[in-house]
Amino acid sequence: DYQIDSRIFEKYKKMFKIPDGSTDLDQPNRKLVEAFRKRSLPVLDLLPVFREKTGKGLRLYGLINNHLSAEGHLAAAEALLPTLEKIFKLRRSL
Repeated sequence: DYQIDSRIFEKYKKMFKIPDGSTDLDQPNRKLVEAFRKRSLPVLDLLPVFREKTGKGLRLYGLINNHLSAEGHLAAAEALLPTLEKIFKLRRSL
């Protein structure tokens, strides 16, 4: 959730006295995508999608914990669907 909502991360930064500019919230996703691609594995990075949805006012994580909310699950499914459709169309045509 802190990768998606900068307000949450700002609270963490203050709480743990993390200096500005010392973190890169996109790094984990970049490294994961790079590692998957090196192994020719399919990967779909949901970070941009989740940031966009959060920017539009959707609450993708729960209030009690940081698990996905119903809207978060729906956002993930909607983002994943076109990729799955391509995979299954390819498999049907083989």
